[in-house]
Formats: sequence, C-alpha cells, structure tokens
Amino acid sequence: MSAREICEIAQAPDAVPVKLRQTPSWLLRLVGLYQLAAGELVEMRYMFDETFVTDHTKFDQAVGIQVSGWDKAVAETVNWWQKQTMT
Repeated sequence: MSAREICEIAQAPDAVPVKLRQTPSWLLRLVGLYQLAAGELVEMRYMFDETFVTDHTKFDQAVGIQVSGWDKAVAETVNWWQKQTMT
C-alpha cells in the first residue's frame, strides 16, 4: 500500500483531496547539511521510490497476533491522533 493510498483512507469523505509531492533527493541533501534527519532520508529513499512486499505470516505465527485491515488500522490511528491533539 502506498503513502498516497493511506492518505486517501485517512481523509474524511467530504475533505478536499490531499496533494502529495515528492521531495527531490538534491533538496534533501541540501537541507541535510543543516538538518541531519533530512539528510538521512536520502539513504532511506529507496523505501519510497521502489515497491517492496512484506509477508507477516511468520510474525503472526510466532506472536499470535492477527493483523488488522488497512481501513481499520488507519481509522484507529486517526482517532488516536485526534484525541492526542485535543488535550
């Protein structure tokens, strides 16, 4: 699932669609000269540029936890975040 798809699930049905943009690597490198965390994003860029598949079957078997669907997981996260920001 892409970041764009997660944002689409998270936004309210009547909300204006979220505009997502990709930050160029050269800009991350430049900002990284002053903000180290931004520079480190360049090293992790592959996680956003390339598609990769993960399988949680072994984790489920070892830990015994069933993974929630994306719709439920995103809704619970949004609800939690709203409660955190209202305090």
